[in-house]
Amino acid sequence: MTEIIIDGANVASINGTKKRSVRRIEIAIGQLDSKADCVKAVLPSHWNKHKKRILVDPDILDKLVRENKIEFVNKDDDFYMIKNCVMKDSYLLTNDKLRDHRTKDWWTPTHEKWAKIHLLDYEIINETLLLSEKSENTLNRASIDLHNLPTQIIMEV
Repeated sequence: MTEIIIDGANVASINGTKKRSVRRIEIAIGQLDSKADCVKAVLPSHWNKHKKRILVDPDILDKLVRENKIEFVNKDDDFYMIKNCVMKDSYLLTNDKLRDHRTKDWWTPTHEKWAKIHLLDYEIINETLLLSEKSENTLNRASIDLHNLPTQIIMEV
C-alpha cells in the first residue's frame, strides 16, 4: 500500500506570512489522492481547538476532518509523522529538511535512509501542487501514476 502523509503545518503555511490556509492542504490532497492508496494530512491538535484564530479558512478544515483526511496529534507532529512514515515506508510531503530532528538521539541511519528517499518537496502556485523533479521521480519509481500532476524543477541551494 502506498501512503502519502502531508505535513499539514508546513503545507498550510503561506510563504512569507504568519497566515495559514487549509485550502493548500486541500489542494495537495486533491492532487495526490488518486496517486496513492492513502493520503492524509497531520496537524497539531491545537489547530482544531483554535482554528478560527489561526486559519484563514476554518470551514475547509471542518470539511477535511469529516472526510477523514486530517489526523490531529497532541504533541510533536513532526516526530509522529516521521515515526509513522518510517514504520510504514510512507512518503512525506513537506519542504522541511528535518535538520533539527537529525540531531536527536532517536534519529538512526534507518531514518536518514528513509529521508533521502521519501521526502517529497513541492510548491503550490495558482492552486496547483508542483512537485520537484526529484519528488516526481521518487513517486514514479513507487509506481504512482503522475501523468496529470505538473512538475516544477526546484533548484536546491
